[in-house]
Amino acid sequence: SLEDCPLFETCGCAGMADIAADPHEAALPAIQTMRQDMTENGPCRRTSLESLLHILRASSMAPQQWGAFRYIHEPVSDRERMQVAVAVATNSGLLSLSCNFQVGLLIAVAEGLKGNTSLKDVTITHSEEEYDEIEAALSETICEALRGNTGLESFCFRSGGFLDDGAGMAMVEALRQNIVLRSFEMDLLDMSDGPGLAMAEVLGQSTRLESFKLSVEQNLGDITGVAMADAVGKNTILRSFMFNGDVSDVTGVKMA
Repeated sequence: SLEDCPLFETCGCAGMADIAADPHEAALPAIQTMRQDMTENGPCRRTSLESLLHILRASSMAPQQWGAFRYIHEPVSDRERMQVAVAVATNSGLLSLSCNFQVGLLIAVAEGLKGNTSLKDVTITHSEEEYDEIEAALSETICEALRGNTGLESFCFRSGGFLDDGAGMAMVEALRQNIVLRSFEMDLLDMSDGPGLAMAEVLGQSTRLESFKLSVEQNLGDITGVAMADAVGKNTILRSFMFNGDVSDVTGVKMA
């Protein structure tokens, strides 16, 4: 993960970007300069949006870069969201992208994923409205991106909120229609058994998902757990599985 990378740096100031470079590749001069600025001149030398756009644009010049961007909370205009969406869509250097933003920028990132063909691993974290419903625009845009993206192999969505049944079923259909995704992870506060059962059905029928992790704190019942266990038995290529905290290499699945 990005956090395990020896070159990953944590910025304590809200509104800055954390940058992690692949340790096996030479870092971009622009990225090196930014990291030096953050270390020597303090974390507020650049605004967060400048940092985000700078790295997304600059990293296209050197492949094998990893980028993690966190805690951008200031108001962002429609024009700026469009800039982020275009920067993500046209980026050809980042292989892995992790974002924890306010919802407007997350929607922009998801919008950009529809056109991006180089990213292989994406994590979207939505935590600004914990214990509340995840905005429909965010879940809808993520689902559209998953249905249409042809390069993404691993996707993770984390939220302190909940998916209603409509959004949950849309996520299920996105998984069903995606033809390249090999790893899927979703961590939520709340989701009902309806989408849970449908997701288990997709997992059991999948011929491409090798890793599947689902963690929901509330409302998923034993019926979904039983369906997940049955799905693991049917899936012939699954290598890694986790359901509500129980991890298995699928040679001996256990359920809470």
